Amino acid sequence: MEKPRRTYRSNGMIVNVVGELNCKLFAEKFVEIVRKEILNGEIDLEKYKEIIKAEDLRDKKE
Repeated sequence: MEKPRRTYRSNGMIVNVVGELNCKLFAEKFVEIVRKEILNGEIDLEKYKEIIKAEDLRDKKE
């Protein structure tokens, strides 16, 4: 496997220009970011519940 040429660090995430994507690290950081946004009120869960209900109704009609 080729070693990364450059590594960038931003907001706790490490991005390798050449190399494998560390899926576990990416998923952990993604969940951490989303949790912070939910706690800060940046993501409205009620809005997503409405979207899911509408999608469920649409699926039942089909």
